[in-house]
Amino acid sequence: MILPSWDGHATAPEQCQLLAALVRCQKPKLLVEAGTYRGHTALFVGSVLEELGSGHLHTADPMTYCPANLGQRVTYYPTDFLKMLDGLEGTVDFAYIDASDHSRPDGADLRWIHFDAVLARLSPKGIICVDDTAADDWSDGEGGKSVLRIREKCINFSFLRGLSVYTR
Repeated sequence: MILPSWDGHATAPEQCQLLAALVRCQKPKLLVEAGTYRGHTALFVGSVLEELGSGHLHTADPMTYCPANLGQRVTYYPTDFLKMLDGLEGTVDFAYIDASDHSRPDGADLRWIHFDAVLARLSPKGIICVDDTAADDWSDGEGGKSVLRIREKCINFSFLRGLSVYTR
């Protein structure tokens, strides 16, 4: 697999590997990602879906940074995550939320909005992973309460910038 170059905004390689391992264990059918960026996570997860021979990742980011070919089991939508999610049929088995919005202070409230939207469509054995939840630089207009709401519902890991995992 040829990967785009990493920078300080992309999901770290170790975290991509962890997400891919979760997908390998869970074997989800419908996967969604908010915040494709350069496509690192989509490439890792897509390769696992290829190995499994099932499942499909739908990933959205209105900013077009990602490579053109993310694989047979990944569809990239150059649009808002909520618009993409509304257009999908069925319940979500696996979600990765790592979106930002440059018009907002730094996206913490957007991650809560995405988390809440996926939670409403989550399958009984579904998993939601949210990136950057241990970071102390969030300001969402309410002192970072959006991230605190996510952390209250999840198992939280403090490595890198933090990963919060929700499972029913």
